Amino acid sequence: MAKIKGPVRIEPFLFDDMHRGTSYTIPILMMKSDGTKFDLSNYTAIFTLKAAQFDHDYDDDRALIAKEFRWDGDKEHINRIDIVLTSKELWLEPGVYFFDVVLMNGVSSRRVLLAQTHIVGGPTNHNVRHDANQGDFFIHDPISITEDKSNWLIGQVPLLTDPPENLVETVQGDPEYILEKLDNPVRNIRYKVYGPRLSLMMTFKVAHDHTDHVVRFNEHFLRGDIPAPCPLKNGSMTFNNRKITLKLAKEMTMTWKNTAIQHNPEITYDGGCGQQVSSDPLYISDRTAAGHLYIHLNDNHDQICIDAHHFIPDDHYGFELWMVRVDWFNWVDPYEPDSEDPDVSTHFPDGCPVADSQEDFWPPDIHYTQDDTQYARDKKRAKKCSDRV
Repeated sequence: MAKIKGPVRIEPFLFDDMHRGTSYTIPILMMKSDGTKFDLSNYTAIFTLKAAQFDHDYDDDRALIAKEFRWDGDKEHINRIDIVLTSKELWLEPGVYFFDVVLMNGVSSRRVLLAQTHIVGGPTNHNVRHDANQGDFFIHDPISITEDKSNWLIGQVPLLTDPPENLVETVQGDPEYILEKLDNPVRNIRYKVYGPRLSLMMTFKVAHDHTDHVVRFNEHFLRGDIPAPCPLKNGSMTFNNRKITLKLAKEMTMTWKNTAIQHNPEITYDGGCGQQVSSDPLYISDRTAAGHLYIHLNDNHDQICIDAHHFIPDDHYGFELWMVRVDWFNWVDPYEPDSEDPDVSTHFPDGCPVADSQEDFWPPDIHYTQDDTQYARDKKRAKKCSDRV
């Protein structure tokens, strides 16, 4: 014969100490037994605190704290009601107290929480504020209450001090190895990144002539601002016919490989490899119709990989098309404040760090005239490009 499961009794449990004359917010989370959110939009939560677990005060007129709370309208947290207590309300004699939370739906009610706490006194008294709209300071982790048919299962977690809008309730790594839990119970986590710290996808056109054309890495990153620790910040690639020059935030060792299809006028193939410092120019094959340039840059923990495919017209004064992928690797965290320049930003901006692949080719609106001498055309073009250098 199957054993009949008895009811789960609500017993007073020991809640964290509360400090006299301080403000608290206690989030209450309601969950269903299947893990989905319990809709609290039509419920009112009544919070009552007294010096005794029970009395015969029918209307709770002698309650030390008696307040009602409702769901705040945030649809992402439809199962959450915050119990907000001000420093004036907690200006109570130190000692043992009991509080409960009762959910009301119309005239129906149900107690979902019964707790015992200890109010602790301290030397400071002038911190008490009497403003009814007092802001929060001490925030508890949520009390999670799970509905299990006719039973209520209650759990408690310790104290923390994050404001409600920054309260992290669930964190899961996918895959699991990217997440490192720093304590138990988990209040702090670290995401571990084993791929690039920053990636750029660059598609652009430059004129095929003997004038410097500068393409900046920042222009292909979110909001045009690469974070300060990355060597690509404020860096660029300059194209002048076959010559390519890199500008980085620091000197790095550069290893490169180039392969190309040439027209001489028949189709031929060329390639080469080499090692040099990053500030020295490198040259791709002459009379190149299409090619692949692959670059590795190294300096201590910083590594940069540039993978570039290019298509070059048969004559000058056409356009070269470049399709470039740039990755920066650094597995030793460089995001520490700069003691010499504390104003330098050391964090990624919010949002996706990859530029929009549908952005227009850079630079825009390049036009050439057929009149005047070659020298004049070069000088005119150089003058137009001077603002970009």
